[in-house]
Amino acid sequence: MAQLKPASLRLSFALFIIPTLLLIVTTQAVMPWMEKQLGIANVLTWFLAGGILVFIPIFAASIIAFKAENKVQTVEAFCHRMRMHPMNREDWKWVGIGLLSAGLGSFFLLLIFTQLSNRVPGFHPLSTEAPFLHFHGFGPGKEWMLVYWVPFFFFNIFGEELWWRGYILPRQELHHGRYAWLVNGLFWTIFHISFGLDLMILLSPLMLIEPWIVQHRKNTWIGIWMHALFNGPIFIALALNWI
Repeated sequence: MAQLKPASLRLSFALFIIPTLLLIVTTQAVMPWMEKQLGIANVLTWFLAGGILVFIPIFAASIIAFKAENKVQTVEAFCHRMRMHPMNREDWKWVGIGLLSAGLGSFFLLLIFTQLSNRVPGFHPLSTEAPFLHFHGFGPGKEWMLVYWVPFFFFNIFGEELWWRGYILPRQELHHGRYAWLVNGLFWTIFHISFGLDLMILLSPLMLIEPWIVQHRKNTWIGIWMHALFNGPIFIALALNWI
């Protein structure tokens, strides 16, 4: 296996800023163009443009970066480099702890800002909707459109986790030591700037807790499962008009 090179703050910024800019261009320019010129529904433009222009590229970047680092290019070598180790009971326990902590953190932030909006001028309840995404579930008889979400969801979760936690975090640990999770989490939060300040605040517990647990356990699968279980069930419930 190749010797990992430390990722300085400057290098971390470079590795995060490119996907961040891709996400900004996609949500601010490409999606509105697709809606206007092609007549595609807003949520479908997110699946198509977000998947093709953002998440598939960072998924591919993880594989390309691995190949550039390693002479041995097997599945086993890839999983070892990306720290995708088999989950054990302790790992699953941390997935549960992480999800509970992140969920409670987001809930209390939502509650705090709601209370402050009633007492302090200038405060408002946190919005749970991204500025570029106006989606309130598929209409009756259109639930089948959820199939378009499945490949998008795969590349969203695996693309982000392989890039942020699999490839970048181990290199950040060599430079930032025990505080690597904080650098990783802050840059991951900035990546979501297109989602608006409200959602960045609301999701900040997940953005910080997950990298800490992944660094603590040295297992990227924990991040994959946390990310998937935090995002997936909520979207499915919304898409099928359960909430």
